[in-house]
Amino acid sequence: MRVVVVPILTRIHKPNILQHLAALSADDLWLRFGSPMRQSALENYVNGIDFSSDRALGIYDPELKLVGFTHVGIEPAKRCAELGISVSPEYRRRGYAEAMLRRALLHAAHLDLDQVYGYFRTANLPMMRLARKAGFDIAIHGSEGVASKQVEKTPPGKQRWADAARSIASCVTRFKVVDAAFRGMRARALARLARKVWAGRRQMFRKIPASQRPTV
Repeated sequence: MRVVVVPILTRIHKPNILQHLAALSADDLWLRFGSPMRQSALENYVNGIDFSSDRALGIYDPELKLVGFTHVGIEPAKRCAELGISVSPEYRRRGYAEAMLRRALLHAAHLDLDQVYGYFRTANLPMMRLARKAGFDIAIHGSEGVASKQVEKTPPGKQRWADAARSIASCVTRFKVVDAAFRGMRARALARLARKVWAGRRQMFRKIPASQRPTV
């Protein structure tokens, strides 16, 4: 069985989230948000995520591109959370949405919430099948639907092991992201140094009289 790592995203991942959502088609965005979403609307949505209280989950591909994103919007007063899930088209049918949904449910249990729910368009058949498979109750109202599920509480001992495993997976993913960024910075620095050295060599070559320049 393939293990899918689903790390927690933070404020520093906002550009990754926006890039992921902006790459979705207009139809995918309509199914995900229930209405048309332009670039400005997506930017407002991402900037409005409260990372101090909500949970943002993601899946990266081997090139460290965010290909799956789940927003768990927590409502403390109501002890519930609203879910929103999206997966890049080329990475669908790999169990990514299900992995993020299961992770979201674990977070809901860890936060002692009572219920999770999500709105969706009835045309979004994959999301409806996923919700049913996960044991959600489905209510249809015209072209819109809502999936809801009571949160199953996790035993304390099992929760500690799950927290430890998620913490390790999250640290590994963050290290990979930072390492990739560092390697990118190092490559750019080396390129700048090479250009500087080449420019200096050209200046030196120009100062040599034409009669003394080497010929090939």
